[in-house]
Amino acid sequence: MSVKSSQFKKMNTAQRFNYLRDRGKYIDSRSFGTYRVHLYQAEGFFTEVWMSPGTDQVRWIEVADSNKVAQNYTKNLDLKKELGL
Repeated sequence: MSVKSSQFKKMNTAQRFNYLRDRGKYIDSRSFGTYRVHLYQAEGFFTEVWMSPGTDQVRWIEVADSNKVAQNYTKNLDLKKELGL
């Protein structure tokens, strides 16, 4: 089942996590403040999973702004390739 970013945004955190676990593709990670942020590609859009590093608890999951993904993650990412474009 393909999910659009608008549908993904309507899911609660547990549903988003399960969706990414089953259908998402891990891309990269970064640190931001006290969080560890993991980037996933999910059928045409990017998501970020924000976690507390000390406890490995998911704090929130959001659709990532694709314009900022290139700024925030590895410069060598081919975003078009990751999105299948």
